[in-house]
Amino acid sequence: MKITKRNLRKIIRKEKRNLLERGSMTAQGPEPGVDYIMYPDEYTRAAEQLLTPEEFQSVETRHAILAIDLADELAWRYEDSMEGFGSSDRTYEIQGYLNQLGFKTGFPNGSLEVIREGKMKISKRQLRRIIKEEKAKLFKEDAGIADYYKSKQKAVSEVQEEIEAAYRVLKTLDRSSGEYSDQKMVIAALEDKRLHVGYTGD
Repeated sequence: MKITKRNLRKIIRKEKRNLLERGSMTAQGPEPGVDYIMYPDEYTRAAEQLLTPEEFQSVETRHAILAIDLADELAWRYEDSMEGFGSSDRTYEIQGYLNQLGFKTGFPNGSLEVIREGKMKISKRQLRRIIKEEKAKLFKEDAGIADYYKSKQKAVSEVQEEIEAAYRVLKTLDRSSGEYSDQKMVIAALEDKRLHVGYTGD
């Protein structure tokens, strides 16, 4: 009976599962002449390091078999390949393994981590940057407020000088003259202007 390569792989995979059930993951490759690029226990060790004990226990029935499947697929994929396999490739293999186990992963701080809802880990560097940015915003806002009140104060001072000059002119006029009444109206208008210019909305 002729056995196809696919059937042979299925038989080997089944035998590996049998070995796994007996507590052995020491095979050199998925089939004779094909060596592992990553051993199955590399996947499981990484999962144990990145997951909490509760999370790791929740996938206990699946993690080892999936590790064997992924290690087999990787070995067959690189069987005749001249392509290199570096540390970043290894990291992405672990990420894919964790994703298939149902965990969300990412690189929030530059290294592979499991992303848990409601928990965001912030590095000291990120925290320092956030504080620095917020301080810069506050200083900018304070500077803007200071400039605003300074311009208001200057405008009020200028109107006040106009009012004082108008009063000096008023003193030189005859109270019974029309010019005196007109100057009083000018002063009243300037005082209204001072109130308007000096209003801050506080």
